[in-house]
Amino acid sequence: MKVLSLCDGIGGAAEALRRMNIRADYYQSEIDNELSLFTTTEFKGFHKVKDLGAVGPECEKVMEPDLMTFGAPCQSFSIAGGLDEFNDPRGQLLIDCIKIMRKVKPRYFLIENVASMRPNCRDYISELVGVEPHKIDSAWYSPQRRKRLYWTNILYQPPTPVYQDRSGLGSVVMSQVDPKYRVEEKYRSSYESLYAGQNWRDLPESNPFRIKIEQQIAAYLAKGNKNAGGRTGFFKLFDLREKAPTLTATGMRQSMTR
Repeated sequence: MKVLSLCDGIGGAAEALRRMNIRADYYQSEIDNELSLFTTTEFKGFHKVKDLGAVGPECEKVMEPDLMTFGAPCQSFSIAGGLDEFNDPRGQLLIDCIKIMRKVKPRYFLIENVASMRPNCRDYISELVGVEPHKIDSAWYSPQRRKRLYWTNILYQPPTPVYQDRSGLGSVVMSQVDPKYRVEEKYRSSYESLYAGQNWRDLPESNPFRIKIEQQIAAYLAKGNKNAGGRTGFFKLFDLREKAPTLTATGMRQSMTR
C-alpha cells in the first residue's frame, strides 16, 4: 500500500497496519523530530518509511495514495483547550490537511478528532470531506476510554456490546518501569490513603501534595489559560482491572495503578 499519514505522531497508523500484516510505502509528516525518528526506526524492515517533515508542500507530492490519514491537534476543538477552533493555528492545521487530501486524491481516508467539538465545527468538517463522522469510544477496542470522531469513506460497522473489548488497564501496563517514572517516596503515603479511582481532590485539604497541585493549577490559569484540562487529573489512582480514563501526557508522573 501507499500511505500518507499527516500529523503522524508516534506512528499509530503504521502500527495498525503492522497488526493487520499490511506492508506499506509509508509517508509520514510529523513536526516532532523525536517522534518521526521513532517511527522510522520502529518500523524499519516492515514498512518503507519516508519522513516528509511538517505538513506542507512535500506532502502534496504524494499523489493518489491508497490511504491518507490524519488526526490534527485536537486542543482547539476540545473543552480542555478553550474551544478556539479554527481561530487557533492548530485548528487551522486540520483545514490544511483537508486541502492536501483534496489535492492528492487518496483512494481511502481516515480523519480523527475530539468528540467534544462543537456541532458547527463537526458539520463544517463533514461538509468539506463529504461524509458524516462515526463516534467511537476506544474502550470498545482497548483498555482506555477515549471518545473520538472519525470521518472515513471506509465501510465501518460499529461493534455490538457482545464483541466489545473487555481488557483492563493491567493488560498493557509494563511490569518493569524506568525508575524516573516511579512515585517519589515523599508522596507514597498519600497514594496509600487513596482507593482506586480517587485522585488528589480526595486528599485532606491540609495534605501537602494537594496544596502543591492546587498551586500548580492556579499558576497555570493565572497565565491566561482557559481550562486546566487534564491537569486536574494529577495524582490519580487507577484500577488495573478497569478501563482507564483518557490518558494524557500531562501529570502522568503523578499517577499510579493498584
